[in-house]
Amino acid sequence: MTVATLPRQLGIRETLNLPVTVFAMDKKIRNVEVTVRESSGLVRFTKPAKASLQFSGPDDQTVYFPLVVSDRSGIARFTIEVKGNGESASQQIEIDVRNPNPYQTTTHAQLVKPGQAATFNVPLIGTPGTNTVVLEGFTLPPARVTKHLNTLMNYGFGCLEQTTSKVFPLLYIPYLADIPEPAARDIRDRVSAGIQRILSMKDGAGRLTYWPRGNYHHMWSEIYATLFLNLAKQEGYVISESSLKSIMTSHKRLANEWSASKKILEEYGHYSHTLQAFRLFMLAISGEPQLGAMNRLMEEPQLPELERWLLASAYARAGKTDVSKRIVAGLGNAVSIYRDSRVTFGSDVRDLGLIVIAMQDVGDRVKGFATLKKMADLMNSNRWYSTHSLAVGLWAYASYARTVPKPESLSLTYALANGTKKQMATNQNMLKVGLPPGDVNKQKLVVTNTSKSEMYIQLSLTGKPDISEEKGYSKGISLDVAYRMPNGESVNYKRIPRGTDFFATARIAHLGASGEMLTEVALQQIIPTGWEIRNLRMDQMQITKLEQSSSKYQDVKDDRVNHFLDLAVTLDEQNKRIAQVYTIALTAAYPGRFYLPAQKVEAMYNPDFSALIPGGWVEVYDPILESD
Repeated sequence: MTVATLPRQLGIRETLNLPVTVFAMDKKIRNVEVTVRESSGLVRFTKPAKASLQFSGPDDQTVYFPLVVSDRSGIARFTIEVKGNGESASQQIEIDVRNPNPYQTTTHAQLVKPGQAATFNVPLIGTPGTNTVVLEGFTLPPARVTKHLNTLMNYGFGCLEQTTSKVFPLLYIPYLADIPEPAARDIRDRVSAGIQRILSMKDGAGRLTYWPRGNYHHMWSEIYATLFLNLAKQEGYVISESSLKSIMTSHKRLANEWSASKKILEEYGHYSHTLQAFRLFMLAISGEPQLGAMNRLMEEPQLPELERWLLASAYARAGKTDVSKRIVAGLGNAVSIYRDSRVTFGSDVRDLGLIVIAMQDVGDRVKGFATLKKMADLMNSNRWYSTHSLAVGLWAYASYARTVPKPESLSLTYALANGTKKQMATNQNMLKVGLPPGDVNKQKLVVTNTSKSEMYIQLSLTGKPDISEEKGYSKGISLDVAYRMPNGESVNYKRIPRGTDFFATARIAHLGASGEMLTEVALQQIIPTGWEIRNLRMDQMQITKLEQSSSKYQDVKDDRVNHFLDLAVTLDEQNKRIAQVYTIALTAAYPGRFYLPAQKVEAMYNPDFSALIPGGWVEVYDPILESD
């Protein structure tokens, strides 16, 4: 019998001593040969991956095989074979080789007339194995669709809003471009998984909680997620009828109980009417318009423009087109440049996206296109937008494309530097094709518009930046991480003995004005692949000894712990800021040299508040091996 032990992941350029333990369970076994192979090419052994062992009787021995990971990400595949005295055993292991950095996408776009060409010569983004290149041609105004989809699909957190935003636009992307079957299957799988996660957040009262197993409700996110569930059902996805009925009953009750009372205004302020309008919009789209509640909201004096558009859409969906047109008579698409990080997660792009949907519902296509162009220009800029804004913007963009007449033919020809030349055509509003990254990197790519009308031609490059490129910073939040032994003494985490149990304690403080609260903050504590996270939930005595501030939700994964919290400005008696403290328990498990990824804290809906500690290399050593 043989057992090889590996971490749950490996990192690019890391080194590791792969331990293989051989159990000789029969006394006739004397001489054993151990061979290790890796078939992907992502790992290289620094010494011959073969060893001989001698046994004098039933026993076990461990042999180590030093290896180096390449700079490419992917799946490494190990095969361990043991033979001796006519007996044999083998073991196969697959392990993910990661670059821990988040994906980034850059775009290069040109407006090309019929018969003319665009030329690109750009470098790839990121480390090998993380690169993708997508060539796109489209007639609608550019909105960096691929970049924003990548941002959403690779987003690392999963509250109710974020879970919904990751999959919401995917319902409509097939109406925007031809999707090959493997990608279409991936879309279906992602949407189905999103549906199940949202339904898992339903409580006994039919409300959707903001975090799994929580008791906090975020009203806008509940309406938003329910809107997605109903639209997914309309697109043919399977939704539990009983669960959806329970959720819808809750929303209908809240819609009909709403009034602009003092209590509601105190709780939601000027967003009270926005929440009610969005809820009525959702219910109408879902086929259950609440006309009585709609009439009461329409009677409210000085209803803002966004709320009027949402209400008009609800009346149009309910078949009351005359009323809908009367509500928005004389309205345009003027929106404020703003960012709401608490109640509705709104922005100019989010509001324009909802207005585009409403304009389609009331039949105003002229204003609808002008509004789409305005929204697309913002999405095509370098401005920061939240997951919610991006998702609503993409939903509006793809929904608009679904309703416009399809072009007679959208076609282009691309020529790679290696001589490859291909013609692509579609009847959709977007043409999309993946290109081999190695054939594009710093090489000439010529794309010719063979359509009869102007076309935006865009090249989108995605990848993960190399490790050790991070720069430390602090914007509105301070972050410090200390590593200590259980007795409180500092530990040299950069070189630590195998088997050591220790703690990583992050201290974060809000640097804003006194009394200011920063909501929806995420703290990421990511560990090297050679360390392991220990679960202290079974050790209540140890937990009581740790410094630990409260959090809304804690997400524990194999290689990281994400804490989600609100961050207040608190001062001690000396008027010094008091930090919130978050501690995780760790074990130095595998000997080798590993990369400790950057530690980061950020306000998820406000880019003005974040801090980062750059990553660096750490070593876990085995005292026994060093003494040999």
